[in-house]
Amino acid sequence: MKEKPKPLNQEEALSYLILSLICSRSYKVWQLEERLKVGDRWQDHDFVFTRWNGESMSLDTISGYWKKFTDKHGLKPVHLHSLRHTNASILIASGVDLKTVSSRLGHSNLSITGTLCPCD
Repeated sequence: MKEKPKPLNQEEALSYLILSLICSRSYKVWQLEERLKVGDRWQDHDFVFTRWNGESMSLDTISGYWKKFTDKHGLKPVHLHSLRHTNASILIASGVDLKTVSSRLGHSNLSITGTLCPCD
């Protein structure tokens, strides 16, 4: 049976969020440069992670990049999706109301957010 990873402490979680923000900004610059290069061939589907022409990138590719990134920076291996929950937990702990957090996550109702990101 696979051992469940230990939860991140606050300092580790913040480090992941800061590094992912830096990474996402650099990626956005690359994405805009690619969009300019290909012009009309760019397929605008509003994806966060895209291939050179705007098509969606496979989840395996994204996960592979994230693993290389965490390995390179000596970080604990965590699933990229974990940052979504960490972000929600930090927002709730910072006093952002559950409705705003739920909307940001795209949840269909507050009970989903409350279950996944408990406030207590």
